[in-house]
Amino acid sequence: IEQLYWVDRLYVASFLPIPPLAIAMCLYGWHHDRDATRVMVLAWSLPVLMAGLRIFHAFNVIGYSSLVEHSVVFAMSSEALLSSLAMALRVRHILVERDLARAEEGAARRLAEIDPLTGLHNRRALLSNAIQMAPGEPLRLLLVDIDFFKSINDTYGHNLGDEVLREVASSLARSLEIRGVCARMGGEEFALLGPAEDLPEDLALEVLAETRSLALPEGIRITVSIGQADGLVECEADWRDLYRRADTALYDAKHSGRNCHIVAPGGVDYGFGKVVALA
Repeated sequence: IEQLYWVDRLYVASFLPIPPLAIAMCLYGWHHDRDATRVMVLAWSLPVLMAGLRIFHAFNVIGYSSLVEHSVVFAMSSEALLSSLAMALRVRHILVERDLARAEEGAARRLAEIDPLTGLHNRRALLSNAIQMAPGEPLRLLLVDIDFFKSINDTYGHNLGDEVLREVASSLARSLEIRGVCARMGGEEFALLGPAEDLPEDLALEVLAETRSLALPEGIRITVSIGQADGLVECEADWRDLYRRADTALYDAKHSGRNCHIVAPGGVDYGFGKVVALA
């Protein structure tokens, strides 16, 4: 019997490191600035306290009482209730983090698709819009390039050149309203894209006239050259072909005296042929 007594004492003593270890873990967890962690700490505080009471009772430090007798029930009940609350808070925290990550991802994607100088879409965004814009319907692409833009930078400086780019961008965006997408392709080149049936046939002529009438700093007057192409865009290869034809038409416009509009052959035939609009 005496041997059993000491075996029992050793068994109880093996639990002695648990309370201080649990207390240390609770203190560490409490300092984490999260509600779920703190509730979980509270959830395990009572079981740790009840375990301490039973250890003290086993060593005859405290007497027997109903609290000692029902300590396991008290401890497990409180732990189950508070652990459920902690898990609910953790799930809520995960959902908030997910929503925040999605919002940040969306903001980063928008930043990656926006030209920082003009606020227009960039080349990457234009490709995405082209493929998704109107499946099965012809699109119309106008490439707009400011004539002699380098001389503006050389004469007035890049700050004023940037202001000219912003004014042209605003003018082009107004000309489209909600009928299509306006993008800056890089440098002084812009693009207007939309379903062919939604963009008026004389849109390029309107852009030419509007650009010539822009009131720019230092009394600067500018003109643009425009290359236009129509065609179906259902994949990236279709987009490359449409862009190539519009770019070729823009090149022809530049070598036809500038300040004009040329429609590329091929694609959907609207009977434009070659249109030149001089100042």
